[in-house]
Amino acid sequence: MKNGHGISLKKQIISLLLGFCVLLAAAPFACAADLEGPAAENGAAAEAEQAAAPEERPEPTVFLQTDWRWRDKIYDYNYGDPGEPVEKSGCGLLALTNAIYYLNGEFVDPMFIANFAIWNGFHIAEGTTLDMYKAFPGVFGEKYGVLYVGMVEGYEELAKNLQQGYVAICSIPGHIMTIVDYDADSEQFLLLDSRPHAKRGTEAGYAWLSREKLEQLPSLTTDEIGLSTQFVLLAAAGTLQIISTVDGEACADCGTFDVWVKGEKVADDQSSFTGSFPVGAIYVIDDIKAKTGWVFDLNADILSGRVAEDTLSALLPFSEE
Repeated sequence: MKNGHGISLKKQIISLLLGFCVLLAAAPFACAADLEGPAAENGAAAEAEQAAAPEERPEPTVFLQTDWRWRDKIYDYNYGDPGEPVEKSGCGLLALTNAIYYLNGEFVDPMFIANFAIWNGFHIAEGTTLDMYKAFPGVFGEKYGVLYVGMVEGYEELAKNLQQGYVAICSIPGHIMTIVDYDADSEQFLLLDSRPHAKRGTEAGYAWLSREKLEQLPSLTTDEIGLSTQFVLLAAAGTLQIISTVDGEACADCGTFDVWVKGEKVADDQSSFTGSFPVGAIYVIDDIKAKTGWVFDLNADILSGRVAEDTLSALLPFSEE
């Protein structure tokens, strides 16, 4: 559900006195305490980067780990060990909250995500596992209008998918963030950071950063630099509904069709079909076959388009011979 409490970060000045949520270098996405404060010496470089950011783009809403609604709540484990407060270790939760809100304006309470991660074993000693970003949309995707798309490798693939309207969960050793847009003219990526830091150039909670900047992004808990080049893609969900009809009414005995979405067959010889797919994905309806005694009315055997945010209904008209 939509929530009017989203924080517009240009209107806030974040004083970072506590540790930040960061990612461990292990395979799971992790959050650990960032014990460093904002690095003033990097402020000028970050400001210069922001000065070259794409113009006339709306300011993104970013939910922070320091939000009073959840900063002191404990992100626990399901095996009895004490956890840590969201302010310190909730980056993996807020990364998903920010991703979904950017996609479709749906607010998901990070503590709701925390409970899901805890009880399903996705919060382990090393942090929040990658599997959580696939499992949560699998269970709550319809409710919150989000789909897991998959994993991609490399910045070229990332940019291509961002331009299709997807967003990506990303990580550096010790911290999880979200990349939500790509500007081809400036070749910059829009990074959302739930624990802003001057060393990342994200004092405003977000920053437009070049690939070179992302490749040099420092970890604040290790000597490693640069984002992992593996990105988890999420998409806003749209509903595709296709029905064989006669005079606008569903007709199961009139004809059948196949459906392809993003080059993959998702329905074979069906008279009706409903599925949830990423908004913007190309669909193709083909192999439309009228059953005995019926004829397909359109003078075409292939229909195509893109999945929309609202339910897209394609009614295939048949009539008696």
